[in-house]
Amino acid sequence: MYRNHNLFELCELLKFFGSDEPNPEALIWYLMTGNIPNEEQVTYMIGAMNRRSKIPKDVETLLSSLGKDVHPMTQFSMGVLALQKDSKFAKAYRGGVNKKIYWETYYDDSLDLMAKLPRLAAIIYNNIYRDGKPTPENRSDYDMARNFANMLGLDNKEFYNLVSHYLVLHR
Repeated sequence: MYRNHNLFELCELLKFFGSDEPNPEALIWYLMTGNIPNEEQVTYMIGAMNRRSKIPKDVETLLSSLGKDVHPMTQFSMGVLALQKDSKFAKAYRGGVNKKIYWETYYDDSLDLMAKLPRLAAIIYNNIYRDGKPTPENRSDYDMARNFANMLGLDNKEFYNLVSHYLVLHR
């Protein structure tokens, strides 16, 4: 159960914009607020996540420098760890932030990381399986699942639906 709804109910309640599958940003909204979002709230969340999705150039360079023989999960871990230098929580912690408000920067870092993970995975996939083909930037008119499908070069409805469902199950 997730805030009084089971996963099957949520998969039906979180379908937006004519999709056959639940929307990942709708689930993030639901988990953060406890409310089933409307289309305006989902659109807001899509924009917010897109604004947070940029991967620093040095992290992309790091990932591109790794050989194809480095396991994808090792590369993924290295990418996540390399993002730490931009952590709002780490900066606040070093500055002596009061423990009572740790959650504020932790919340920001959590949303930042969720927004960056699909791009991080797409960069690794393209480096290993598409001979280093450049990974397109996120499109502001796409949600997280469609952006991920597009970054993998698989922007079709069937794959988009699969990615939407997968991202919701793993949120």
